[in-house]
Amino acid sequence: MVKYLKILSVVLILAAIVFSGCSDRGTNAPTSTVLPKWGVSPKLFVFADTLLTTSPQLIFQIRNPYGIMKTAIYVPQVGWPPPYGEGRPLPLLILLPPQDGDEYFYFTHGLTELADEMIAKGEIEPMVICCIANDHVFGGYFFGNSYPAGFYDDIIGSQEDYRLLSYLYTDYPFLINSADKRGIGGVGQGAYGAFRACIKHPGVFTSITVTDGPLDFDGTSDNNGLIDFFDDALIEQGLLNQDSIGYKFDSSSAWPISRMFIGGSLAFSPHDTNITYNFSWPFGHDNPPQINVTARDTIADQTTLVTSVIKDLEAYKKLDFHLPFDSSGNKYDLIWNMWLRNNLDSLHEAAGGLPLSNLNMWIATSPQAYRNFHDMTLSWIDFLFDQGYTPDTLTYNGYPGKPARNNEYIYDLMREMLLFHNNNFGN
Repeated sequence: MVKYLKILSVVLILAAIVFSGCSDRGTNAPTSTVLPKWGVSPKLFVFADTLLTTSPQLIFQIRNPYGIMKTAIYVPQVGWPPPYGEGRPLPLLILLPPQDGDEYFYFTHGLTELADEMIAKGEIEPMVICCIANDHVFGGYFFGNSYPAGFYDDIIGSQEDYRLLSYLYTDYPFLINSADKRGIGGVGQGAYGAFRACIKHPGVFTSITVTDGPLDFDGTSDNNGLIDFFDDALIEQGLLNQDSIGYKFDSSSAWPISRMFIGGSLAFSPHDTNITYNFSWPFGHDNPPQINVTARDTIADQTTLVTSVIKDLEAYKKLDFHLPFDSSGNKYDLIWNMWLRNNLDSLHEAAGGLPLSNLNMWIATSPQAYRNFHDMTLSWIDFLFDQGYTPDTLTYNGYPGKPARNNEYIYDLMREMLLFHNNNFGN
């Protein structure tokens, strides 16, 4: 099985490279059909392994039949063995993008040139940077854990076989496999996902850098944060105060707030709370596995159940979800409490003790950030200080006529992020 996975990985990687040569993914993305020896390499990690019966990972994601995680990886030349490089051991940084960010998000914001420049000037030591894609169908699942969303914090943070770290350390043997040479960071949803992975897997990373994101779902007052956008999602849909939303709610790309709640609901309040299944490969390993669902545990209450979004041909992927608000835009406590169980402070409490005690933290926030991300980030910072942590924090603003609402200043923030990780990696 392991041998097959390696072969399948190579086939998928080559297919991805050929495809990427026909599309414009930004000035820093690869356009050659030849896999470079260094620079930015597209790579697909396949998680369809023999552990699927107990660790389904990404296999139930819609339009992801092989259970694939897309990444793009920056590899400085000095890491490769002679004659291509110096064979220098390198630390690892993992970066998670915001909603709708693909594996090239950081590269299209200048990561390659920035890393090359900072390494050349001696501002940072060389490092490998693995950038993960957020799901493209609904814009992202907050990197949460569920059958329809995938089991992201397990994939990202676990050091077990068939997870991201095990693949990276196998395929890039010059990486230093040590927690004090391993960092993680994120923007927006990626900020939440990075902290989630660190809380669920204490001691795996030495440093984390994040910028504004949904770091406290109900904000500083316990009644704002994402709650302020319940009405906005229904207004996008034209469904506010209608009798029923379950058969009408849609996932159009023109409605980013609605899509945020769809992805989050699939992660935090899916209709299927547990799925019992088995799988086989009746048509050979060149085809996706066949999934046979034998039982489903579901949420009985159907007040905010949405059944109109997932229309997949494969019956096992007909995965509905419950919104955390009703048709009037009021929070629906039964479902909203499921979201709150996935709030970072709740995950921290469930972990017990101080799961972030060995993690060096850097958090940037702007009062101009959109979607209440500034308020939610401030609330998370306050929580961390209340627990006795001492994160480094940065407050920044944009310029007249160009506020820091969304991702306008990622290039400048990346510089600070790389410096922080470099300082924590040490010599």
